[in-house]
Amino acid sequence: FDDKANGAVHDQHAPGFGAEVVVNGDFTGDASEWDNLVNAAIDNTTGVATISVPSEGTHSYISQNVTFTNGGTYRIDLSLKGNAAAVSQGERVRIRDNASGNGGLNHSQTATLLTGEVQNLRFYWVANSNSDKIRIARHSDNDAAYEIEVYNVSIKKLNGLPGLTSGGPTFTSDTP
Repeated sequence: FDDKANGAVHDQHAPGFGAEVVVNGDFTGDASEWDNLVNAAIDNTTGVATISVPSEGTHSYISQNVTFTNGGTYRIDLSLKGNAAAVSQGERVRIRDNASGNGGLNHSQTATLLTGEVQNLRFYWVANSNSDKIRIARHSDNDAAYEIEVYNVSIKKLNGLPGLTSGGPTFTSDTP
């Protein structure tokens, strides 16, 4: 179950992942768990959450309260796409594990340049005592409007005592 390319190594006494901690991560069911939609909407018919950034400095995001274990290691997988305006302006999306940016998931590390194609992103982090939600938001303050479409969000806790590399997500070999 190791994901060495992304810098995560499971231990051997309890490998694998725990249960899904995001409710309705594919946006096809009841959207009420996504309790904080700011300049955003969920279409549960198409399974798409759309985050609209109407102007400079506008806060725009989707958010869901999540119970994390302080010190627990988590993996988030999500699929999203920026529209043509986002691409032409070089916009980014950011992911946080709380509202104020002082959780364990460092949003500056997750600030991802949007493309006009579906992007499948994966991040690992260690939750801290401030980690209490998942928030997917616009990253920059440019003055033109753009949109981000989110198709799927999944968060699972790594079982046991997993490790994350401190110098970046690279391993070159298992051989000495």
